[in-house]
Amino acid sequence: MTQHPTPRWADPEAAWWAKVRRAAVHINDVKASLAEYERGNPWNIDTRPGPDANQTTYVLRVHAQVPSDVITKIGDAVHNLRTALDAVAYELARGHVAGSLTEKQEQATEFPLCKDQQDFDKWCKAHGRADLYGDAERNALRCVQPFAIDDEARALGIDVPIDPATTLRTDGLYRLHRISVIDKHRRLPIVSLVPDLTYWPGPENGDTYQWQPLRATAYEDGTDLGVFTNVTGTTPPLSGAVIDMRLNLSDDPGYGQSITDSLDGWLRTISAWVLPRMMVTAEGEKPPFAFWN
Repeated sequence: MTQHPTPRWADPEAAWWAKVRRAAVHINDVKASLAEYERGNPWNIDTRPGPDANQTTYVLRVHAQVPSDVITKIGDAVHNLRTALDAVAYELARGHVAGSLTEKQEQATEFPLCKDQQDFDKWCKAHGRADLYGDAERNALRCVQPFAIDDEARALGIDVPIDPATTLRTDGLYRLHRISVIDKHRRLPIVSLVPDLTYWPGPENGDTYQWQPLRATAYEDGTDLGVFTNVTGTTPPLSGAVIDMRLNLSDDPGYGQSITDSLDGWLRTISAWVLPRMMVTAEGEKPPFAFWN
């Protein structure tokens, strides 16, 4: 097979940094496209009388969905970030076996996401990977696993009550991986509107207002968002509530951030923490200190 020169970890021409840069381009494109979409006022909030005389119900009206072409740009950003991790995993294997990999070995190289140590050990032994990765390489792949970060916290006396399955599901790398798999092998990720922040000016007549959100499994045209109540009065609130909506990815297990916040977070985490931490560890050093809230 054709051999390629081994790049230095910091080499800007290395595949992982090229993928990260390309992801940044796609993320900026996503931001511009979403801004253009929102400038068209694709949704608004209507009101109608509430269940009681002192209430107003707020209703979502959606006039235009996010174009599929914009969603494909999200997938492009996600794929480049995900493949940056695979590129490092490939290079770790190539370095361990002195740069000569068979096609079968190349197919076994990938960046794993494991629930716990047992799962990670199983991955390391499968498909001939025991010959592909030595101790330093396995440590590099392990040091950014969600369970490994929790293990480090416990070693420092930090209480980590979350179970491994929950840690994995809410981990940024796993969330990125899930979106990548869905987009690459199944369908376009689902982009949805979700209520973000609700606020209103304080009533000047001494009344008290209260917002009661109405949860929904999907926020579509005609979805009731909530009921605004004048708690101390007999008529609806004189001032209106303002409901900010955000666009996020329904397939994201985290599901708490806007699309752009998620993409920015994944880019920042991979470029400034995950890749450097793996590279330092691959050189036989102790993983750099991780911070916990």
